[in-house]
Amino acid sequence: MCLQSTASESLLEAKAERKEAPENTAAVAAWENDEKEGQRRLDQITAAMESTDFTVALQRNRLILKIQRAEKTAEALRRWCDDSQLSRESRIRLEELSIDLDAAIITAAESLNLQESSYVSGLSKGIKKDMSRDSVQNNNMVSSGKEELPICAEPLSTTSNVVLQREQHETLGVSTHKPFDLMKDGGDLISAILGQKAEDQIPNFRGGAAEYPAWEEAIAPIRYCSFRQPIMKFNAIKKSLSGEALEIVKWIGLDQPDPVEALVDALKKEYGRPEIVIRAQEVRLEKLASPKEDDYPTLRNFVIAVKSIIATMKAHGYDVEKNPQFTRQLERKLNWVLVKRWCQKRNGDTPNHLLDFLEKEAEILQKAHLLKPDVITGQRTPQVVKAKEKALIGVGNVEEVITAGSETGGVKCPKCGKNHLLEKCVKFTSLSVGARFAEAKRLGVHYRCLTKHKGNETCPIPANEQQCPEDRSCRYCHHPLLHHQRRTKEEESSASDQMEKSYICNDSAHHLELLKVFLRGPRKTILTTALIDSGCSRTFVDEDLAKDLGLKVKTAAMILQGIHGAKNVEAARVSLDIAGLTREWYSVSNATTLKKLRIPGGEVKWAEWAKDQPKFAKLPLENVSYADVRILLGQDVKELTENVCTTKVKSDDKKYVAYRCKLGWTISGPRLPSDKEAVMYCCIINDEVDHGTALLQEFRNFNSLEGLGITDKSIGLSRHETEDLEHMQNGTVVLSDGRFQIPMLWKWPGGVPPSEEQAKRRLISLQKKLRLNPRLGELYEKSIQDDEAKGYIRRLSPMEAADLRKRRHWFLPHFAVFHPDKADKCRRVLDAAARNGG
Repeated sequence: MCLQSTASESLLEAKAERKEAPENTAAVAAWENDEKEGQRRLDQITAAMESTDFTVALQRNRLILKIQRAEKTAEALRRWCDDSQLSRESRIRLEELSIDLDAAIITAAESLNLQESSYVSGLSKGIKKDMSRDSVQNNNMVSSGKEELPICAEPLSTTSNVVLQREQHETLGVSTHKPFDLMKDGGDLISAILGQKAEDQIPNFRGGAAEYPAWEEAIAPIRYCSFRQPIMKFNAIKKSLSGEALEIVKWIGLDQPDPVEALVDALKKEYGRPEIVIRAQEVRLEKLASPKEDDYPTLRNFVIAVKSIIATMKAHGYDVEKNPQFTRQLERKLNWVLVKRWCQKRNGDTPNHLLDFLEKEAEILQKAHLLKPDVITGQRTPQVVKAKEKALIGVGNVEEVITAGSETGGVKCPKCGKNHLLEKCVKFTSLSVGARFAEAKRLGVHYRCLTKHKGNETCPIPANEQQCPEDRSCRYCHHPLLHHQRRTKEEESSASDQMEKSYICNDSAHHLELLKVFLRGPRKTILTTALIDSGCSRTFVDEDLAKDLGLKVKTAAMILQGIHGAKNVEAARVSLDIAGLTREWYSVSNATTLKKLRIPGGEVKWAEWAKDQPKFAKLPLENVSYADVRILLGQDVKELTENVCTTKVKSDDKKYVAYRCKLGWTISGPRLPSDKEAVMYCCIINDEVDHGTALLQEFRNFNSLEGLGITDKSIGLSRHETEDLEHMQNGTVVLSDGRFQIPMLWKWPGGVPPSEEQAKRRLISLQKKLRLNPRLGELYEKSIQDDEAKGYIRRLSPMEAADLRKRRHWFLPHFAVFHPDKADKCRRVLDAAARNGG
């Protein structure tokens, strides 16, 4: 069909009709009303068009009717564009949308012709020519203001159906058909296209609270599309699930009353509850990298990420504006320079005030960058390659990227002569540290900035900042690429011991069972890698990790029985919580800490390997690294590491075995072809000798033998201790309920030091703080009134206060404490540890 020619003819006829229109007020008013109504409908359709890719192939069902509606939509767009008093940019935009819509119609028509060619015989070809001729006539009739005959919306499958539709087309009168409704019919077309586009772009959801909000938003066009059947919605949504999410809804079928809502509700209960999503956003904020005061991209990305986190929390009922602890958490992400600027320029204590401050700092950095001497006005800035795109480029394409950027000019690399700095040169960075030193000396560049200049006067780095930034203990002034990390003798001996053990079974390497877990303590939650060690009777945790979690680590001498015999170690017993990636927490009550719990080895890319394995492709396997192992799961937590499914997933050759435990999926098997080094270690604890601990134990054994038969002489109580004991014995009273009342011992029997002055100073400081933060003042005052109403506290009269000061008394200052998850609950805490007089 030739839609553009038809639309042009209709446009000319519409102009002619408007010129011949009668010059009366009523006709002009009617035309203006129609024009306003058309403009309103046009805005709605244009908004949907701008977010839609019209190259998506339309469904064959009801395709003829959709083509007819699309023709009318295009004609209406051109007519409104010509008649309305729109700006030039609006007219250009509308013409572009019309052209895109024409392309979609032509593509759909060609698709329909190809589908019908396999079903319709040679006789139907002549009938289709007549139908196309009638279609052109109908378009001309519409342009001249006449009504049209509708085209059947059902698919053409046989010749008899085509003949029947042709007879209906000739017998039906013009007055029996409804005019084309742009609002209703065009909406069906756009709804169908949006639903198809959403189905093509819906992400794969494997389970997880952090990814659930984006997945729920992506399926909204399919879920609420009125143009699709429930079975189509159900299949499209379930097709996007895999892994843990698919396991949850695998028993939900089409036999339920509303299968689509049942499927979404099951996943929402598991991953979309407000408390789960909010906790996932808190973890996301903890992992967020801190911004730098002199780096515009990091500042901008930090603000965007925090705004996204705040919006997600607010959408799930958690208003961070009312929680001052959230602002403190953001402030801890800033370095010292940004904190000083924030204290100078702050206009409030809410997160939005802090984000506005960071946005202004980013704008200042962006403007300052334009004033640099090496930035040419009007020159296009080289595009920054993202981390994911950089990983896809690979080493083989690095030279092509550099060559493409050399055409814009700039500093030439003294190593390869291309347009980049020496520190970005692949040939230079691939060398060892010693080779880089020799190459820098050969090229004649400055060791600190790796550029050529004479003396330190022209170096872009100030003289007071030229010390090695990689390690402040290093006394040399050189670039971080030239820094050599020196190891101590203990580290070298430990590394040599581990190196000797790492070559035991290189030829028959077999990967151990690793999985990623969350560890939770009183202070924080940390994501790490765990090793399932079936030959260990107890769970071991790295001592530094236990301290980071906030656990109380009190070490004591213990004897550790291993495959190399017994040895004395300093260890502690701790209790912590552990969970898989699904955040289902379990308690480990009897774990043991070990110093420097490390397993040498590289990364095992199970996720990439599973993509090429049909049996393992749908399993949620993660890339793990032996260097990240910080906890060994022994037989004391066997219920957490054993298989919870009926069968295990095995490869065809039975070498690779994967199973699911309560902490997630894990896999073991031979070394992968992509492994750079073989990993098979028969020792999981560093065999290092602590000479100080061994000497101390030998000295204790010596004293225990020398002191046999010797007893300590008991020393009697002193005079003061005897008096205190008599005072407690004489003052002890047995109450009626059986409890004992014992008098307290005082260092000064006559009284206690004065404490009222110190408490008054603390009260004045607290009042100043409450005046600066009215919201905190309201909560503080409300907590006092609540305690007074409940009878926990009471006001003293002047006589009672005077009588109190005559007797022994002590004033305690107080301050406010908030729970991180309860922003509106203020708790007053009495500061019994406050010092008085030093």
